[in-house]
Amino acid sequence: MKKNIISTCSLLTYILPLALLTGPFLPDFIICLIGVLITLLIIKEKEYTYFNNNFFIVFLLFCTYLLVRSFFAQNVVISLEHSLFYFRFGLFAISVWYLIENNRKFIKNFSIFLLATFIFALSDGYYQYFYEVNIFGFSWHGTRLSLPLNEKAILGGYLARLFPLLLAVLIYTFDIKKFHILLILLIMILTDILIFISGERTALGLLFLSTVFIIAFLSNYKKIRFYSFLVSILLMTLIAAL
Repeated sequence: MKKNIISTCSLLTYILPLALLTGPFLPDFIICLIGVLITLLIIKEKEYTYFNNNFFIVFLLFCTYLLVRSFFAQNVVISLEHSLFYFRFGLFAISVWYLIENNRKFIKNFSIFLLATFIFALSDGYYQYFYEVNIFGFSWHGTRLSLPLNEKAILGGYLARLFPLLLAVLIYTFDIKKFHILLILLIMILTDILIFISGERTALGLLFLSTVFIIAFLSNYKKIRFYSFLVSILLMTLIAAL
């Protein structure tokens, strides 16, 4: 039973980046399902160390704070919709921790799925930009690029938020060689440009922020990110001038 739950929850986590391209319902359902299954498994196996730590205790206190604040909001019902089940993110984080420790290939498999999904989103974004319609027929009206599997125009935000995670798991999982560096460099530039043309200011701000952190803290890759970002800025300037 334990092995089946771990395999099922691992697969659900692998497809989570793809589920994010469909809108909010499916990712929320997957997060809740994984959280419930792994929590029940932890309780069954009596591995309470996953919950008995300062990070989880602080998170529970934060959830309690949000819940209390909701009762003092102007619209209590709407506020509770966001705060009442916020604890699901904490359970999901515990679940991922559990999967990493109990599935030796979890991070490698996740990195492969994430890379494939990210390239798919990039490809669809450029297709949408040049042909004003994405692969699945959602039209682009010349303002913001939409998700491949949903009409919501938040593709830039999706890429900006997942790009640091993608870079982290690739560096952690694989022995980076010259070919891999060129691939990462190309993905960086293509991501920068697509976020820029997506028209989302928040996504662009997140991109700049992640770039600062990468240059500041990744000693082996700061030059790669610095030069790729310089190339991206030059290309953004050319696009803006056209």
